[in-house]
This record gives sequence, structure tokens and C-alpha cells, in this order.
Amino acid sequence: MKSKQFLPIVFCILLSCNQVQTNTTSSNNAVANLPVIKTVMPVLKQALAQLFTINPAKGGKITTTEGTKISIPENCFVKMDGTPVSENVSLAFTQYDSPMEIIISGIPMVIATESGAVAFESAGMFQINGKVGDEEVKVAKDKQIKVELCTQYMDTNYSFYQYDEKKGAWETLMKPSELAANTITNAKKVPASVAEKLAKPVKIETFSPNAPVFELEVATTNLEGLSMFDNIMWTYAGEGTDPFTVKNFFDTKWQSTSIKPSGKVVDAYDISCVSGKKTIESTVKPVLFGSQLKKAKKEYERLMAEYNRKLEMVKAQYQKDAAEQNVQRMLSLSSFGIYNCDRMWPADVTELCNKDLKPQFADNEHKEVIRYYLVNPTVNSA
Repeated sequence: MKSKQFLPIVFCILLSCNQVQTNTTSSNNAVANLPVIKTVMPVLKQALAQLFTINPAKGGKITTTEGTKISIPENCFVKMDGTPVSENVSLAFTQYDSPMEIIISGIPMVIATESGAVAFESAGMFQINGKVGDEEVKVAKDKQIKVELCTQYMDTNYSFYQYDEKKGAWETLMKPSELAANTITNAKKVPASVAEKLAKPVKIETFSPNAPVFELEVATTNLEGLSMFDNIMWTYAGEGTDPFTVKNFFDTKWQSTSIKPSGKVVDAYDISCVSGKKTIESTVKPVLFGSQLKKAKKEYERLMAEYNRKLEMVKAQYQKDAAEQNVQRMLSLSSFGIYNCDRMWPADVTELCNKDLKPQFADNEHKEVIRYYLVNPTVNSA
């Protein structure tokens, strides 16, 4: 088996031949030989369903756990003989957003084409049905259920299909251009970078006899990590004007001085000194000695630990916000059933699905291979 730019995983479901009903024909068509939705794993499949109660006379709006919104008009349901429904309807909705959920569903993910069966890649598959008690109901002829399918798949080259359970085949309801016209992308705003959320603590420099230092009256009360220290010395950080090159810099009575963390130099501050029309801007690093330096190092370690904790929180929120970028596909349903926003896999990939795989069993018990699954971790398909 060849692998082309992905790592597929192939596995199969093995059941005794009397454990599942299949609806097959003598046709050589690969799709015709697939089981028609007979639940392979009924307990797991049922567990995925979300149940809602609808007053048929009033209709209603539903929001599922995935964020999908379902709008039901009034008098939308009728019994199978066409009689209007007056009792509350139990609406079951199941959304399949991952390969494992698709596998649990037992729904075939291939479509028949002129060149054979082609595998599907889903951008959101769901099943919707309604009942009154144990009796199935259907959508009235003049009514439609509106579904805003919420998924994470933003590409617009998917088609919209409905599964015909009697024929065991997918039927196209919308081509890519039509579905794209009914697709809304809601991208939540996320910060340009995580660093913008937090200011990293500034590390205090250890005095070096090779780096000249100077005093400067500047308020540090609002600077975390410096506000507790007095008699801070400063050394030029290499950006902006070097104070040692400015005539009378140390003799000038500056009318105002300001300081803020530098956006260009690590562990440095930008300072601005103003006297009349004269303004000097530079970058500096703080220098401390003796006991104050030891105290500053401990404070820096504390602030860095707090910074790293907050950074992890910000990253987690960033990832959450990015994941919540979602897509709504506006769909109109004239009947209950199974629906899918899909696109076809390339032919060379689909070829792997059509291989005649022959498993070997360790025991003598007669088993039947019901279905093989090719799972691609990089796309939503099984």
C-alpha cells in the first residue's frame, strides 16, 4: 500500500455474519455492495443523538452542543399518511464532526462516479429525524427546516448531499458554488501575537566595570520589578542617544523624564528627557549592587514564574479563540434524513479505499468483513 503525503490508517469492523443485515445487490458497483445504513454500533450511535421536544403548532429554534442552529416553522410536521401532527414531536439530531464519529455512524463515506466509488471528505455531516412516541413523522410538503450547520471547515469547495437510504447512495443537493453562497465565516478576533498580551519582566543587570553607569532622576513607581528599589544606576543599552556623548547631559536640569519598557531592546527601558525645546531619547538598563541586586534577582525569579503562568493561560485562551473560529452553512431541509457537506478525495487516494483487502483470522469462527475504513489524520474522512 502506497502512502502519498499522508499517513492513512486502514482498519475494518468484523462481525459474525448473522449480526448485521446488509442490503447488497449483484452489481459490481462498489457503492451498491455497501451495507445500507443498518446500525453497525447501535449503542454508540444512539449515544451521539441530541433530543429536543418541539410543539408542532408553534415550531421553535434549537441550538445544539456544537453550535448548530435549527429553526422549525409552525405546523411543520405531519404523520406518514399526511395527517397534521398535534402532539409534541421528539426531534433527534446527531452531528458527525470527526472520523471516529463518522465510523460510529455506520454511514458509507463514498459516492458513485463514472470512474467508480470515490471517498468523501466531510465538512460536517448530520442526521435529523422526528417522532411522536414510537411513530415516525415527516416534514410537511410546504415546509422547510432551516439548519445553520456550525463546523470548523472553512474551505468553500464542498457540495451538499443527502443520503438516500433506499438506494444506498448520496444525491447532490447543492454544488460547491451554491453551498459557498450559503456559507458564512465567523472569525473571532485573536491577538496578533501572544506577546502583546503580557509584558515580560525586565532582568536587572549585574554591574560590569567595563560598562559606565550614571544616575538619573526618573519615577519608577509604576514599573514592576523596579518600584521597590532606590538609588538605581543606569547603563546605556545601545539604542537611541548615548547620554555619555551628549554635552552637559548630566548637568542639565531636566524638566521632565519618563521611562517605559523598551520595545526594541530586551531587558531595557526607553527614557525620554525634556528641557525646553531639547529632548533626548535613549534606551537604558538598570544596574543594582550588593543586597539590592540579590533582592532584585529574587523578585525577577518570582515575576518570571508569574509571567510564565499567565503566558500559558494566554496561550490557552489564544488557542481556544482560534478554535472557535467557525463556519455556518445555511441549509434548507425538505425532509428528515442524513445530510453531508463533502468533497471528493483525489483518485490516487481513493484507490486505497477500493483495494481488495483480505484479512486473516486467528480463530475458526466464521466472521464477515462488514466495512473497511481508511482514516486520514490530516482530513476529516473515514
